[in-house]
Amino acid sequence: MADYQYFIVDRQDEVTVVRMRQSPGDDAVSVAAWRDELVDLLTTEDPEKLLIDFERIDRFPSVAAASLLGMRKHLREEACVKLSGLNDGMAMTCRFLQFDRGPFTMHAKADEALASF
Repeated sequence: MADYQYFIVDRQDEVTVVRMRQSPGDDAVSVAAWRDELVDLLTTEDPEKLLIDFERIDRFPSVAAASLLGMRKHLREEACVKLSGLNDGMAMTCRFLQFDRGPFTMHAKADEALASF
C-alpha cells in the first residue's frame, strides 16, 4: 500500500481501514491534496468495505467534509463506508451534509464500526 500524508491505511480482514493522521488545513491547496490522496486510495484499492477513522484528529474543515461526500462517485456501487471517531462538531457537520443518505454510516468507535460490517 502507498504512503499517504494525511492518513494511514491497513486491512482488517476484508475491510480497508483509513486512520486519519492529520487534518487538512482550511485552505484550498491542503483540501485538494487530501482529496487527491483519498481518490488515489479509492481508485487503487477499490474497497467494497471502507472504514475511515477520525479519532486522531480534533478538527476537520467543512470543505473537506464536503469533498468526502463527493468521493461517492469514486466508490463502487455496493461499497459500504463507515466513519468513526468523529467529535461532536465533525459529526454535526456530517449530519448537516446528510452523510447518512448513503453510503456512509457513523459510529462512535472504530471497533464498533468494524464489528458492524
